[in-house]
Amino acid sequence: MESDQSSLVTLREVGMRILKTLFSAAALLPVLLWATPGFAQDIVTAGELFVDLDADDPTAGEEVWENAGTAGDFLLNGEVVVTVLGPLDSTAVLLNPDGLQGIYQAQENAPAGLVGLNPTRTIEVWAYNEFVDSEETMVAWGRRGGPDGSEMSFNYGNHGNFGAVTHWGGGGPDVGWIDNTFTPGAPSEASWHHLVYTFDGDATATTRLYVDGEAWNSEVHGVNAINTHPDHPITLGSQIVNAAGEIDWGPRVGTLALGQVRIHDEVLTHEEIISNFNAERERYGVEGIVETAPVFTNVPEKDNYFSGAKVYGFTLAVEALPPAELDVISPEGATISLEGRFEYVIPDPEPEFFDVEVVAVNDVGETTAVWTVVREVIEVGDIEVAGELLVSLDAADPTAGEEFWENQGTLDDFQIIGSPVVAMRDFGIGVSFNEDGRSGDSYESMDDAPLAILGPGPTRTIEMWVWNGPDMVGEETLLSWGKRGGPDGSNMAFNYGTHNLFGAVGHWGGNGPDLGWNNGGGAPAPEEWHHLVYTFDGDDTGTTRVYADGCLVAFDCEFTNEEVLGAGALNAHPGKIRIAQQVEGDGVGLTLGLQGSILVSKVRIHDGVLEPEQIRNNYLSELGEFAPSPCPEEGEEGYADTHLTEAVIEATGSRFGPSHRLIAAGEDDSGDPILYTFTVEPQMEGEAVQVIGPQASGRASIRLRTDGSYHVTITVQDREDCDD
Repeated sequence: MESDQSSLVTLREVGMRILKTLFSAAALLPVLLWATPGFAQDIVTAGELFVDLDADDPTAGEEVWENAGTAGDFLLNGEVVVTVLGPLDSTAVLLNPDGLQGIYQAQENAPAGLVGLNPTRTIEVWAYNEFVDSEETMVAWGRRGGPDGSEMSFNYGNHGNFGAVTHWGGGGPDVGWIDNTFTPGAPSEASWHHLVYTFDGDATATTRLYVDGEAWNSEVHGVNAINTHPDHPITLGSQIVNAAGEIDWGPRVGTLALGQVRIHDEVLTHEEIISNFNAERERYGVEGIVETAPVFTNVPEKDNYFSGAKVYGFTLAVEALPPAELDVISPEGATISLEGRFEYVIPDPEPEFFDVEVVAVNDVGETTAVWTVVREVIEVGDIEVAGELLVSLDAADPTAGEEFWENQGTLDDFQIIGSPVVAMRDFGIGVSFNEDGRSGDSYESMDDAPLAILGPGPTRTIEMWVWNGPDMVGEETLLSWGKRGGPDGSNMAFNYGTHNLFGAVGHWGGNGPDLGWNNGGGAPAPEEWHHLVYTFDGDDTGTTRVYADGCLVAFDCEFTNEEVLGAGALNAHPGKIRIAQQVEGDGVGLTLGLQGSILVSKVRIHDGVLEPEQIRNNYLSELGEFAPSPCPEEGEEGYADTHLTEAVIEATGSRFGPSHRLIAAGEDDSGDPILYTFTVEPQMEGEAVQVIGPQASGRASIRLRTDGSYHVTITVQDREDCDD
């Protein structure tokens, strides 16, 4: 029997070599060509093809598996099994079989085109996995251990976070097969699948996943988020643990079978991936995809642009297989991207309206999207709202500083935590949090943050008028919901700090989901009132934007910034909305080290996205409340309209001896807050001038405790900068 088995193996090897020899000699035998090992008829490549392994090659399962690509052959480490699987008994290399250790590693380290910062790359695998676990490695290079984005492992696992891709770093750089909200799942078990990973580098920093010709999940990682460790070989069936190159024989090994592996230096398009799938699927007994004509799913009946806008934009969603080509019919000069982003530069003079027509075409059919865009003029003075106004708090409201701060939005009121107090500063009134040695101050929503600003791809806007002291730090909280601790994108903290990565926004995840006011660091100037705005536009473009003081153009304005995160990158934890505080990972404890020592005058939270022109309108509409208006001239309203109405001396006495209280009362015809100045001659207790206020109403007083005669001058005014 041993002799017979040996003969069978020899015959198989000889037969395969004969086929290979015939192909190498260019014999015209088309009946044999489809079965020739490594033959890649109609296979599309993207750039240099580094790896091209085929289980039909006679060296598969041997000590050296010959690579038809350029990156060198692969060496066996342990034991593997060459078997047949699936409806057509397709040849496969079974890695780590039956509890044994068995992988392949390239003789050479991964090529330079696959490692380092923002490398473009494509991985194609024909794989069969009978029982899918959490994270099963198909192809890997780089190594585990961090920093974020420094590993490359293409997986066939069902974990919602890293079941498909381990870049290292959890929710941000890692990717699951189903979505970016960590839903578990994977391609079906016990079936052959054509699995594809692409990363497009500097183009959009996006990872994309495909299964049997269909687009599955994708994720935008952010600028420079992927920086793969060099100096390690490409490995099939396991990952590398450390810089020494030790193999990870733990639970992440792939106990699965591979039919073919290709690794390209550049990025295959979706159409090219479909082409490769169709060229090889019959070999594995896999049915073709169902092709469908294009269908637009979100065409607006009508839309608007705001007067003053430079560009009108809208992202069209189209379903089609194969993917549709998009073309703009009108207006002339408009553009549309492969992803469906339509943009049109508004001409001068601004049109009252324009019509949009976009056509989508593939091999199955075509369809057209048509809508009208109307010019809208914003009148400064009215506050613009996007969607539902969930929160509208104003420090001028009499309930500010009380136990319950009344919310004029649709959520319930906010409840006091600690000892925030109302204060006047630089012509503006605000609620002071965590100043003058206080800590733990906040106002907390009685309702939880609504679903509209949570979940995957929420649209939302936060507007605040705030004042910060001279001692700014890297991350200082203005307002938050969710909680810290991860996964990436699960926190919502709007900040007033100087850190270049998270000084403006803490979504959790560092360089990817977080954002600074300026990529070089810094923040709007301290000891001034500022109108600060955060927006996230959800699935439209997946972009976070922050604005300071009505300056609308990112990178042109020093402290207006933006970052494309991609669809599904944010998924905030539920919880209360808190001013000046974030919450620890337990959902209870306040993160006092990041609390805001700030003055807050106004807070608005919208469940939609304010357009830049609306943001500037709101800034201009309220600016007068935080900056001095021109001093009134004689004869104008407000001129010399502040009056001293009462000055009384009362003998009070105290345990320190006799004393007197000097009480003054004033009124302002315009209702402005009054500033009281008491000038005492000779000076009393080393202090000649005492200033009280500004205060909205009531009386002001000083104590005279030292015997003697004094000349006291009392001045009341509504503005220090005016001499009326």
